[in-house]
Amino acid sequence: MAARHPSPRRHTGQAAPLLALLLFAACATQKPPDGGPPDTEPPTVLETEPPNGSTRFTGDRVRITFDEYVNRQSFQQALHIAPFMQTPPEISWSGRSVDIRFTEPLKENRTYVVTVGTALKDANGGNALAASTTLAFATGDSIDRGSFFGKVSDDKPAGVSLFAFALPDGRADTLNPSRVRPDYAAQCGQDGSFRFSNVAIGRYRVFAVRDRQADFFYDIETDDFGAPWGDIDLGVADSL
Repeated sequence: MAARHPSPRRHTGQAAPLLALLLFAACATQKPPDGGPPDTEPPTVLETEPPNGSTRFTGDRVRITFDEYVNRQSFQQALHIAPFMQTPPEISWSGRSVDIRFTEPLKENRTYVVTVGTALKDANGGNALAASTTLAFATGDSIDRGSFFGKVSDDKPAGVSLFAFALPDGRADTLNPSRVRPDYAAQCGQDGSFRFSNVAIGRYRVFAVRDRQADFFYDIETDDFGAPWGDIDLGVADSL
């Protein structure tokens, strides 16, 4: 099953209400087994292939294994791969494990970050992932180590998306999150906190978006939106 990425659209109209954002440097039917007490625990990741932080990756797919059955539709809504790929990956399932096969060649000497956000729910539909989880690997000899974190202030912050856009020369004045997808994405936990890990050194602009369409765009007439007071500059010292 391939993850769907809708095409960008142009929007008009008034912006939706704001979210407050603080930022700091640093398809087949699925059914879990019946019986047993009610499930009240959020799903967690048991293991990944390759292991997080791997280098010299030469494969065309990764695997994530959870401790319980998860809702497959919510997984596709929660999945983000950075750098953004022009063709969506192919998704296949085997029990509690999901394989993500890349449909375009990976670039040399690049760090890739597979993020599963808090939109992911277990198969019962009531328990969401407590915090975004990431699988980072590099096709070269080293992996990006930049990291920053923050918090969204809102009555219902869980699942709010964070979009981080790299700002090379000339992009800062033209960036429009309603027309381009982010370079990195994360989602808030229950308390509004979020973290970006394994980010390349550089300058970034970050937005909080209640991404109701799960399309990684800011839909002006639909999505709540927030921004911090300024951009963030990640240096060598701002690392894990």
